[in-house]
Amino acid sequence: MPVLSGERWQSSGATTTVTWSFATSNYASLKTQYSGYRDFSTSINSDFRDEIIAAFNAWEAVANIDFVQVADAASVNIRIGDYAIDGRAGPGGQSTLGQAHNWWSGTYYKAAQIVFDVDAYDSSADFYWTALHEIGHSIGLDHATFSTSVMYYLKTASSAATLTADDIAGVRAIYGAPGSGGTGGPTGDDYAANASTLGRVAVGGAVGGVIETGGDVDWFKVELTAGRAYRLDLKGKSSSQGTLEDPYLECFNAAGVKVDFIDDGGVGLDSSDIFRPVTTGVYYLAASSFEDDETGTYRLSVTDTSAPGGSAAVTTAAQNILRLSSNVQVSDLSSRVAAGSLSLSAAIGELVKAADATTSVARLSYQFFTGKIPGGPGLDYLVSPTGPNPNNLNSPYFQSFNLENRYINFAVNLGRDGEGKAAFQAEYGGLSLFAATKKAYGKIFGNTPEDTRVTALLSGGRDGYFASYGADGPNGQGTKAAMVGWLLAEAEKADLGIYARSNAAFLTDLADGAAYGVDLVGVYGQASFNYG
Repeated sequence: MPVLSGERWQSSGATTTVTWSFATSNYASLKTQYSGYRDFSTSINSDFRDEIIAAFNAWEAVANIDFVQVADAASVNIRIGDYAIDGRAGPGGQSTLGQAHNWWSGTYYKAAQIVFDVDAYDSSADFYWTALHEIGHSIGLDHATFSTSVMYYLKTASSAATLTADDIAGVRAIYGAPGSGGTGGPTGDDYAANASTLGRVAVGGAVGGVIETGGDVDWFKVELTAGRAYRLDLKGKSSSQGTLEDPYLECFNAAGVKVDFIDDGGVGLDSSDIFRPVTTGVYYLAASSFEDDETGTYRLSVTDTSAPGGSAAVTTAAQNILRLSSNVQVSDLSSRVAAGSLSLSAAIGELVKAADATTSVARLSYQFFTGKIPGGPGLDYLVSPTGPNPNNLNSPYFQSFNLENRYINFAVNLGRDGEGKAAFQAEYGGLSLFAATKKAYGKIFGNTPEDTRVTALLSGGRDGYFASYGADGPNGQGTKAAMVGWLLAEAEKADLGIYARSNAAFLTDLADGAAYGVDLVGVYGQASFNYG
């Protein structure tokens, strides 16, 4: 689940209502009131507006939050504009593509601003993911651990095209699931009943809406591939996904010609069926009520059911690398490999990266403090969410930590209090924090650093930060163990040095079976892995 920032939009009723607008002008008072507030060079151009609306739509469909698009004004909750964030590099350049800025008092947001550098995109085709990501930040979500999540800190080859279960769990932890409200369209009124609609739904995603008057019809644009089998679901009162009594769904091609309709087939009066398009391209799904005089809320979703069940090789690799046979990321990678949209080697690379926050924490810490990594059963005890250890690395206790704090906490437990205590005391006990940092850096990265680098590493209050975790003084064993944990985290994040790169080589080998309980560096280390 994405880390929660700790702030949210305040609710005045059962549903949290958040206003948003496309910025049309600047407000000097806001620049004075909110530090860092951006001037907008221009408003978002029309090519990208639809994707932003669809992104608000997607978040609203999965949580009890109602986004209402309004005319631009200083009082709007979230304002969106175009800005050359760090210099305009142009399409294919290295510009920052989007940033969200939030201001809050206590635990509630007062204002938010999202800026996109739309000129840095080749087209709007890749923009939707960025819009989802930045809106997530603007409503209280920080970065996620899983690389498939929309809220992961960067877009990868395995990034999902729409919100994952991980993202949904995060936003629902803040605002709750949809049900008592928040199912209206993002514009706060009706979607058009023709191809001019601003409604969008992504394959694998869902959207909420409202049949506001008798005879109302809401159209949603979707892109489908010929020959695939898509399950179309329009849910209402029968499945507690809305209040619409008898949902009715029609499908139109790009020319506006009706090619299918669905009545019932789901739970109760909900509409559900498989649709197989004969041509690839744009389609429109029209949500309405079977009875012309009915009104109510609904949830529309599109699911590709034609992908094979998954790749056994990915499941095996996940079990070996993460000690997990299934989670959101594993299921997603399995489906992509099976569908041929992701190579097995790329999937294994994503699993290796995902291990940074779980099995690699234990593996690298044990390598440093004991000289070898744990065996399979020992690793299961340390990371398995279904094992006997309530404070395993997948437990709620560790899920609340960021990556650095996971390594620091684990290192302190192992090097100050645990199995590595005696060996660490013998080798580092007589050293100052400075000398211990210099020695540990050389061991972890492969080359001993200059004194100036060590000074920089411990500057800015970082030595005090380590001491706060060690709880035994500025040169205590716990303080030095915390320092080791931080160095391990930095090495693993950057994939630099003998420890991190030996670990990656081991995990890649482990994907289809390798020996546990080995000296990681002794078996997998290479001179080319050294850094610094």
